[in-house]
Amino acid sequence: MKILAYRHDKDHWNEFVRRHYPSVGNFMLSWEWGAFQKKLGRETNRFAIENDAGETVGLFTLVYYSLPFGFRYAYLPRGPLVAATPEDFDTVFNQALCAIEAWATEYLADCVFLRLEPPVEKLPAHIDIRYHEPDHYVQPRYNLAMPLTGDLRAGIHPSTRSNINRAERRGASVVIKDNLSESEYADFKAMVQDTIKRNSGVNAYPDEAYFRAFLKNFAEDCKGGVCADGVSLSVFCGYRDGEPAGTHLVLYYGDTATYLFGASLTKHLDSKISTYLHMKAAEDAQQRGYRYYDIGGIDPERWPTLTEFKRQFRGTEFSYVGNIDILLRPTLYAIYTLVRKVKGFFHSLRQKENKKAAKPGAMPGTKEIPA
Repeated sequence: MKILAYRHDKDHWNEFVRRHYPSVGNFMLSWEWGAFQKKLGRETNRFAIENDAGETVGLFTLVYYSLPFGFRYAYLPRGPLVAATPEDFDTVFNQALCAIEAWATEYLADCVFLRLEPPVEKLPAHIDIRYHEPDHYVQPRYNLAMPLTGDLRAGIHPSTRSNINRAERRGASVVIKDNLSESEYADFKAMVQDTIKRNSGVNAYPDEAYFRAFLKNFAEDCKGGVCADGVSLSVFCGYRDGEPAGTHLVLYYGDTATYLFGASLTKHLDSKISTYLHMKAAEDAQQRGYRYYDIGGIDPERWPTLTEFKRQFRGTEFSYVGNIDILLRPTLYAIYTLVRKVKGFFHSLRQKENKKAAKPGAMPGTKEIPA
């Protein structure tokens, strides 16, 4: 196998992704997600994996991140995507990884490592590359998605169904928009800050530049909420008696609607606005003909409260292997890992101090978004 710069157009790329990718997380390998990374100012390239017959058997997007002293690493969001029959998958997958390692060793001299996120539940028993599985991951390893069939409200937990009914009695409503006006964006920013404060100061959100680029790429460039390229965005604005209470951003690609970001105001939590927004987004996706509503990442150890909340929707749980780091410069990688562990240790200490300082009766420390 060999690695080549992608030579076809976005329609061919997206068709390959939709045909071979699992339902959850596929938007991260879409052509448009790569374009979004470029708008964030990140160097981004697309590559194809070809077999000896010249057939495309895999794709991946490469996004570069800087490290000190002129080095960097390259990240394959939810990739590589490898297409093969179940009987041949382990062999083809192993060959693809070997090709990526050989190619990276020759052409990525300034990279310390490659960070892969293959969309597979488990690795083959034998892989012929030098790799390391870190104890953390970029995207969630576990996702929960609601199959959009039948009566959605009948299938969820009774307490969640009761909260949805309670939301409607308490004046909750939802308006679906293609984008946010400046005033609506200001409301969303206030919700984000309120959510961070409620979570003991833990900030799980991207920065201002990220949100601006995200909305421009997936809303302003996709007029009418439906992008001709196959990716679209809807903003679910939640209100309580006409007053802004919560906001969810949902991205559509393939056969899945994916909840990406959300925030809410503490003073309106008793209206169960977050639960109501999820339900309305799922019902809307069902009406549009999508197969799944991906509620996002779950992890009983990292996010116990959030995981319990999402599991009340009784969706299907998807799991992936997480990160695989191909070591291109093992010594520098060891230094990188050590520095990261030291930073993580002090970060966890600060989080514990923030939780101790939280006011009595504050909301539990949960994240509105997983990554």
